[in-house]
Amino acid sequence: MLTLRRMAAGGLVRGTDGNASARAGELVAISPTGLAYDALRAEDICLVTPEGELLEGPEPSVELPMHLAVLAARPDVGAVVHTHSPHATAEPPVPVAEGVSGTPELGAAVLEAAAGGNAVVIRDHGPVCFGADLAEALARAFAIERC
Repeated sequence: MLTLRRMAAGGLVRGTDGNASARAGELVAISPTGLAYDALRAEDICLVTPEGELLEGPEPSVELPMHLAVLAARPDVGAVVHTHSPHATAEPPVPVAEGVSGTPELGAAVLEAAAGGNAVVIRDHGPVCFGADLAEALARAFAIERC
């Protein structure tokens, strides 16, 4: 929840834009869809299996397939942060991925564009940053917004 609140406070997202996920043992914790980050409670965080089955919480982010694809393909990644930061979206300082939001194909496009790196921008949508944990992924999101 702290990461989501920092994303909002730092201007990386507005309202319910963006999302974040992190490994939680063998499961994945991910932000919900449609809930403002400043009002989130612990019980609002979704817990899903690596296959995407919802175990706890409300409906997960529409970008769940992308998060799961990154976490499955990159064992070095413990967290994924997706923002809608204006500067990095308008003039991407990192590789650009093409894809439709909420589709499994978007995950493959993000991984291909990242080519082993830790940040991409989905064209006309926003950055996706990876890290060992949420703090590292969020730091990358702030860094590319400042480029």
